Amino acid sequence: MAHYAVFFVVGCLYVIGDASAIQWNGNWAFACDFTGGDLDRANVPGDQCGGRCASTAGCTHFTWTTWNGGTCFLKQGRGSKADAFATSDQSMVCGVVTDSAPTPSGGTSGHEVKLKNYCSKPVTVFSLENGAGKQTQSWQLGSQQELPRQLPNGWAGRFYARYADVAPLSGWPQPDSLAEIKFDGYMGLDFYDISLVDGFGVPVKMTPIPGTFSKNAADSKSCKTIGCLADLIGGCPEDLKLRQGSRVVACQSACTKYGAAEPDAPGMSSSNGGGKNPTRDATGAHHSSSLGLGFDSALNLGGTGGEGRPSQSMNGGYYGSYKNSNGDDGAGPSNGYQNGHSSAFDDTISESGAATENDLARRMIELTVEDDDSDFFKSIKAEHSCCYCGLSDPAAVACCVMCKKWFCNGRGLIQGSHIVHHMVRAKHFEIQLHKDGPLGDTSLECYNCGNKNSLVLGFIPAKSESLVVLLCRSPCANASNLKDSSWGDANQWKAVIENRQFAKWMLRQPTEQEMIRQRQITSSQLLKLEDLWKTNPAATVEDLDQVLPEMKLPEIVIRYEDAYHYQRIFLPLIRQEADTDRKLKESQLFENVIIRWDTGLNKRQIAYFILPRMESDAKIMPGDELRLTTMDRTWDAVGNVLKVPDNSGEELSLQLKLGTKNIPVNTNTGFRVECVWKSTSFDRMRNALTTFAIDSNCMSHFVYSTLLGYPMRETPLARSVVLPRRITGPNLPELNASQVNAVRIAIDSQISLIQGPPGTGKTVTSATLVYHLVKSTKAKVLVCAPSNIAVDQLTEKIHKTGLKVVRVYSKSREVVESSVQFLSLHLQMLTNAELKKLQLLKGETGELSDKDERRYRALRVQVEQELLSGADVVCTTCVGAGDPRIGKLKFRVVLIDESTQAIEPECLIPIVMGCKQLVLVGDHCQLGPVVMSKDVAAAGLSSSMFERLIALGLRAHRLQVQYRMHPILSEFSSNIFYEGSLQNGVSPVDRIMTEGMDFPWPNTEKPMFFLNIFGSEELAGSGRRF
Repeated sequence: MAHYAVFFVVGCLYVIGDASAIQWNGNWAFACDFTGGDLDRANVPGDQCGGRCASTAGCTHFTWTTWNGGTCFLKQGRGSKADAFATSDQSMVCGVVTDSAPTPSGGTSGHEVKLKNYCSKPVTVFSLENGAGKQTQSWQLGSQQELPRQLPNGWAGRFYARYADVAPLSGWPQPDSLAEIKFDGYMGLDFYDISLVDGFGVPVKMTPIPGTFSKNAADSKSCKTIGCLADLIGGCPEDLKLRQGSRVVACQSACTKYGAAEPDAPGMSSSNGGGKNPTRDATGAHHSSSLGLGFDSALNLGGTGGEGRPSQSMNGGYYGSYKNSNGDDGAGPSNGYQNGHSSAFDDTISESGAATENDLARRMIELTVEDDDSDFFKSIKAEHSCCYCGLSDPAAVACCVMCKKWFCNGRGLIQGSHIVHHMVRAKHFEIQLHKDGPLGDTSLECYNCGNKNSLVLGFIPAKSESLVVLLCRSPCANASNLKDSSWGDANQWKAVIENRQFAKWMLRQPTEQEMIRQRQITSSQLLKLEDLWKTNPAATVEDLDQVLPEMKLPEIVIRYEDAYHYQRIFLPLIRQEADTDRKLKESQLFENVIIRWDTGLNKRQIAYFILPRMESDAKIMPGDELRLTTMDRTWDAVGNVLKVPDNSGEELSLQLKLGTKNIPVNTNTGFRVECVWKSTSFDRMRNALTTFAIDSNCMSHFVYSTLLGYPMRETPLARSVVLPRRITGPNLPELNASQVNAVRIAIDSQISLIQGPPGTGKTVTSATLVYHLVKSTKAKVLVCAPSNIAVDQLTEKIHKTGLKVVRVYSKSREVVESSVQFLSLHLQMLTNAELKKLQLLKGETGELSDKDERRYRALRVQVEQELLSGADVVCTTCVGAGDPRIGKLKFRVVLIDESTQAIEPECLIPIVMGCKQLVLVGDHCQLGPVVMSKDVAAAGLSSSMFERLIALGLRAHRLQVQYRMHPILSEFSSNIFYEGSLQNGVSPVDRIMTEGMDFPWPNTEKPMFFLNIFGSEELAGSGRRF
């Protein structure tokens, strides 16, 4: 007695192999090539599917049988109606027979159905028994949940599944993919098939479990996998789509929708192979295996149009119907399951004798719901198919090394190729070619420095051989950097990506006709898919219809109801921006880096190395943290960047953290460098938003109301001293009229805006203003800017006035040299002799005793507070204002330089520290804040606080005299951006080129010209065009 198990798979994957639209006799067919190969129009005869999806019994079932193959869906013209699909069945009969008579396989143990959900979300599985009408049983299964069900002998019925979040469908019959079974049927055999007669819900496959249906292990081959694995949701005609809201949940068949089977389609027949009415192609020849599905005359897979008896296959199998229209067992092949199903015995193997164990009669049927990570799907789908369009030619596809996805070099419906689009959008810049392509499984990298960013790679034809040398655009492609003159002429360097497509000698460029035959995907769909991959890397194009609309980010407004409303708007934007920034930072990874070791003056190890120029949106800056690791990960350490590459050298220097042990100073190769993302900036912005919402003393009521968008009537501030008639600062240049006016207004105003066009002396004006604010208010002033460079420049000017200035750096930047380092808090602290002694001891020994460590920490806090409390001015970045070291201080006066280059929550950090008088300096006509997330920028975070206050009606006091440009240059910017108000503080005589230097100006009287550059567009390392 035979024993076997069969399992169904209701899958979450929608596309297997290549799907192509093929024209047939004026109609259109949507075919799924199960073998993964392309369907060639020239080789498709009239009966492309080997048994046309037609029904001889009206519109009950379309019949079509495959031999362990794919699924065929015919899309036929409906005149005035939209195109419709006629669906099909796959059927298989599995059992063990002898040469004379079959051995009954039913037994008394019944059958077990095991339901299992491999999807990432819950599903509901339904069971419908024949003769039960519409009465169903159902079970909801969570992801990875399994549920066994017992079935009696002779059971016949179907299973189907829907996602649990799909509401009950209306109408009857329901458009579901059906997994149908008849146990112990004709001749004691079991029959199973996949039916799409009523429509398509989810892909389904059914596979026997080897080794459980016969004592002989070889018999495991007698039952094959069948399944419906085509995308009918993505390719469903509009009129057949069944929607719930905007979501497409099923594709109805033509019968379900219109009650018509399209019987007039030419060349359609319900027979195949050895029947009386075999299908012929256009030439009249018998059709065989146009899809590679195994149809041929040797197998003799007869159809319902045959002799009315099962025809024997070469291996003793049978082909025929298995139930009559009532679902009862038939004495012989009837007209088919529900008047239309056609089924086939698989290759069956003879067996004599019967099993002695009763439990061998027990059969297991496993109904499994699966994601596209299923081993079964992977074994069928071409792993190197383009994740956008499905093209799978090894010569035209490349693998993204970072995400392991494949993309083709074809354009489809977008301007650039699919692989380039993915690289630019995902910031994944390293690719590998296919092993079966012309160049093999080559990883693209610079021959000179190893840079693997394909966006900056190019080639130079070598002189000595018929070869090309891959070199990065900079610095290796420069003539001065070529190691070997035999490589060729650097002037012949040409990018491997031209017009957003890889060179054809590297990756074949599919033709337009080829791309038409692939899945058509729009630019907006590509963007949505890339975004979906960030949270679900296994997602496919078809999942786009099932993705719930993302919660829309709130947009910046001019006015806010209260501080809580302000917080509710900005918090989601900050979270999104933080997430984007983190991903950009963490994507910067460099392998096989060569290290040069040295010891700094403070006895700490410094690593020097050269990194490829990534040209990424996220730049490595002095003070940033990098993680240094050996390639085998046996050692790792974190350090701070001391110096980044500049005109003086290409090396980056990294000082390792104090206490780093086992440093491999004798090893120079095989290191890995990655960026360490820190959330400090975003945490402090969130804290400032919270403080603004809950602390009524964090700023004056006037400042509070103005920031919310409701400026109050302002009264002049009281001053303790009278301003001098001549407004200037000690050791600073004398101010012009517009600068003096801006200073006077700012001193008297609770909130003031100073607009400084390029070269108009913003820094000198700000330093003078700070000096007079300190003298007139006797209050401590907090001076901030979004960047360390801007803060350092302003600190230097303020120090010249004689005020007590403390420059507060972040801990990570204390090791970075600067022009005002002597004013830094951490160095001024060393004026305390005891603290200096303890710090030197700690630097030499690496650690202090418990007693000395406690004293060191207490003394450090004490000295820090003494210096900060005694300062006239504290200078730091906007984010630095949230440093706990200055968190206990209150600053009545706050000045923010370059405020137009900071996002609004960044400016809020210093303001919530007790601000009663606020000065914002900047120029909204120049570059605004840098926002990494496009969605966040579109929501308005790229607009500065300075710009919003202008929109509210606050007047910006413009500095009107520029001292930087030749007058001929300033004329353009003055007229275009500043209503012609800019005046020149320099004359043409002041901007004459140094004697001995010559330049061929078109007009020597006007040292300027526009240069038109001819050439093809290239991509920068970050994916931007230039």
